[in-house]
Amino acid sequence: MSRTTKGWDKQSKYKYRNRNTSIVARVIENPAYRDGMVSADRKWIAQIVVETFSGDYRLKKREFRSKTEARDYILDYVDSNPEPEHTCTDCGSKELAYGSKSSSNGKLKVWADCSECDHEMPGRHTIQS
Repeated sequence: MSRTTKGWDKQSKYKYRNRNTSIVARVIENPAYRDGMVSADRKWIAQIVVETFSGDYRLKKREFRSKTEARDYILDYVDSNPEPEHTCTDCGSKELAYGSKSSSNGKLKVWADCSECDHEMPGRHTIQS
């Protein structure tokens, strides 16, 4: 694993992990493209996620036509955010706990809970149970 500057480790050509947080910047193929549900204009996804035991809590997502465009997006993010952080939307606290909750349709939803004001922030990622 080679090192990049400004607090990020390069894990592959399309995946970077922050050394001080559990935030990951990565490029993946759009599952909807594989299923034929979206056009080639949205084939690749650049994601910024917090990796948790319960699943990934997505902070940012953007779709691209080419893998190179998606990689350039995450490289720009890595260069401009040496110390990324995820904070509470209500009080701005950095003390967040990540977990998952069951929904009525049998899926698990990733959540972030603020330890200071007890605000719950639903994630944008659902896990099939």
